[in-house]
Parts: sequence; C-alpha cells; structure tokens
Amino acid sequence: MYKGFGQPVWRQLSQTKAAPVERYKHGCCIYKGHIYLYGGRRQSGLKDFWRYSIAQNEWEELDYAEGTPPEELEEPSLVAHNGIIYVYGGMMDSAYTQGKTPLWIYDIGAARWTWWHETFSCEPAKQAPKNRKGHSAVVFEAQMFIYGGYVDIVGPSQEFWSFGFEAKDWYPVLVSSADVGPGPRYSHSAAVYNSGMYLFGGLVGLVEQNDFWKWDFIGSTWSKIKARSGPHQLVGHSAVVYQDCMLIFGGGRNHNSSSNSLWKFRLTTHTWERLNPATDTTPPSKIYHCTVGVGPSFQEKHPDDVPPKTPVQSCVCGDNVIYPCNFCNGEQLVGLKGACCLNFSTQTPVKPESKRANSNIIEMMTFSVQPSEGSEKLQHSTLPISRTPVAQWLHVNTHHLSMQLEKQAHAEHSIQEYSQNSALREAQPETVHQGDASPHSTDNLPEVLLVVGGKPLSEQRYISLWQMKLCETFLKC
Repeated sequence: MYKGFGQPVWRQLSQTKAAPVERYKHGCCIYKGHIYLYGGRRQSGLKDFWRYSIAQNEWEELDYAEGTPPEELEEPSLVAHNGIIYVYGGMMDSAYTQGKTPLWIYDIGAARWTWWHETFSCEPAKQAPKNRKGHSAVVFEAQMFIYGGYVDIVGPSQEFWSFGFEAKDWYPVLVSSADVGPGPRYSHSAAVYNSGMYLFGGLVGLVEQNDFWKWDFIGSTWSKIKARSGPHQLVGHSAVVYQDCMLIFGGGRNHNSSSNSLWKFRLTTHTWERLNPATDTTPPSKIYHCTVGVGPSFQEKHPDDVPPKTPVQSCVCGDNVIYPCNFCNGEQLVGLKGACCLNFSTQTPVKPESKRANSNIIEMMTFSVQPSEGSEKLQHSTLPISRTPVAQWLHVNTHHLSMQLEKQAHAEHSIQEYSQNSALREAQPETVHQGDASPHSTDNLPEVLLVVGGKPLSEQRYISLWQMKLCETFLKC
C-alpha cells in the first residue's frame, strides 16, 4: 500500500492555449463532456462565455452565438438539460434590472441565445422571480429549482421557484406556513440526491451558517439534518453529489477568508468526514469558485443520455472489436448502417425513418452537397443528426472518404498523445482500446473533481483549474 492510499490526490492542470482569464463569482455547469462557464468578476464584471473540453483539456470561447446573450453577470447559476444551458441571475443592480427576470436560454446545437423576458413573458399574468445573486439552482426531473439569493434593496431572500423546461414557465414552490425551512439566505450550496435537495451553509443576514437542510420534492417539506462534527460556517463554497455522498469544497467565513477543506457527507448514514490530501500537493484555498464532478457517478442521467441495454448498432473499431457508443447509443446515422458519431464507415444505406426523431445535438463532421457549385464540399457543422439529409451521405466519393480517414487518423494520434500528457488521462487504466472513449461523453472519463477559478486569484493569467483524482477506497459510501 503506497503512501496516502485512499485519500484524495490533487494536481493542477496547466493551460497552454487560449483560456478564460482568472476570475471568481462565475457560473459553471457540465454537459456531455464539456464544462460551460459564464461571467464572474476580476477587476470588474465579465460577460464572456467559454466551453472546456474535458477530454482534450482545451478551452473555446463561444462568441459566435446568435440571439440576445447575457450581459455582465456576477454569481449567476448555470444548469444544463437536454442540450440547453439555462443561465439565471447575476445582473448588476440598477433601475434597469428591477422587475426583469434574468433568464437566458442557450441552445448548444443551434448556438443561439434566447432571453426569456422578451420571448416568453409577454403575458402580464405570468409570475417570475426578480434578479438575484448568490442563489442556488438544481435540476430535478424536468424542472429547475431556484432557492434564496440576494435581491437588491430587499436583501436576502427565501423565495423558492421552479421553472419548467417544457412549458418555459415559472411557478412559486408552495411551502406550508407552518413548515420550518432555511429562511432567507445566499451564497449557500445545494445539490440533488434521489428525491431530495440538500442545502448547506450560506449567509443569513450578516451571519455565516453551517446548518444543513433537505427539501423533499415528493412530500414538499423541509427537514433539518442533524449530524455531528462537519464543516464550520461557510459561504461561497461548492457542493456536488458523488454516488451516495455529498462533497463540499472550499468557502470561508467572509470575502477575505477562504479554505481548501474537502468534506464528505454520507447521505445514507448522515455522517461527516474530512478528507485530507494524500500528497504534499494541496489545492489552494478558494471561495466563490466552481466545482464540477466528472464521470458517470456524478452525472444525473437524463432521458436522452441513458443508453439502451442492447444498442441498435455499435462502434466497430480498427481492432475488429465491437464497443457500445456511450454518446449516440450506437444508433445509426442517417443514410449509413453501422456508422455512429465515432466511426464514419460507408456500408449499405438504410431508410432515414430508422433514425429516431428529436435526436441529440452533437458536433460532427458532415458531407454536404452545394447545389450552386455542383460539387461536394467537406464542412464542419453542428446539426441534429435527424436533420442531416440522406444525400449528404450517399454522394460521398472516394476522395472525401480518404480525407475523413486521414482526419480520423490524425484525431486518434492526438488522443494518443493527450493520453500520455494530460493529467486527467493519468487516472485511466493502462489498457485502453481505440473507440472506447467519446469526446462528447463523461462516461469514459476518469472520475475526478474539478475546481474552476475562485478567490484569491492565482498569479497566472488564465483561470486556475485543479483536479482531484477520486480513489475508490476513500469514497465508498
């Protein structure tokens, strides 16, 4: 047994290419192998939008989107659901923000922003929450739940709202007047486990808290969790659920103090445990950062994410071994039998009706025909598979196939090179077959905790990114 076995192992991930500047009070979420980041503060408010590829350890600024994007946001919330990013809150306090509902909807596939206030709130009778900061946002089933936050002039809030992803409408969550709950607070954390939302700490007035609450989505009731020991009073910390545990990192008593403590709360036994780093490399103290869990044990499965037990088709790799594809569920692309997002092979064409409707939006290489030129052109686009014309696949010639094979070989070489250098890939088993991993899925990535940004700001120009490798022993719940 080596030194520190069973304890968290931390390592900083260096950023060698373009990346967001260091910041705090930003918002993050994860969706299909990418982390999406918006806003925050450095010397002033920020309004840039970035996407981080976990597998490639690379950032990309998403500044080409259409529609109405958010402005400078501070302490907003980001959640993802079925290919859509929902950004709520964080507008700078002004007369303009009063009465406005700061909710922006970003369609990943279409690369387009929609502002809820100007698109869906035309009916005067519609209720909606006002602007706030430091609230919490979680997803349960097909709804986003917003709790608390700091509202300008009003102060800390105890408002509890739900937003339906299908109807695009807000509804106040009804709580019994006799029910005792967390009360008005902000800069707390919240995470969902089974049918409950677990809320910890935050500021009530000017007093930091370390109380722990559970909201039962089924019974619509609050209950206070009593457990021995545990973290001290915290604000600006982060929380994620891993298997049957809730992990809380960082935070502090105020803006000028921060911690690098990592706590594990066993949701089945209601017991706390502080996790100490296994090596001399310890994470920096952070407050108002973001923490994202990578790997299947972190991710809540949505209906379009869960692969069937027996895939319709599978990815056939170069070693003639068949592996199920965790991103497209092995479903065949329009016009090609046996082809999925990881393998562009050309076998017997099939009818396009075999592809299900409302397919996932993915980023892929497509062959398209340009009628005006009368020739075929290889282009990169982001399209729903179900909308890809059959002609795009049937008119592929030998030249374009060779181009695709060359690009695929280059991609495989890049992935192999990344496997040797990336800190994330060090957590994988030594034996890795080609085709096992999809850049669009977290199912094949090692299970790690990523801490993104936060205060105090690092001396580096680019945003700090720390990884904690999850050892199987210390996280068994």
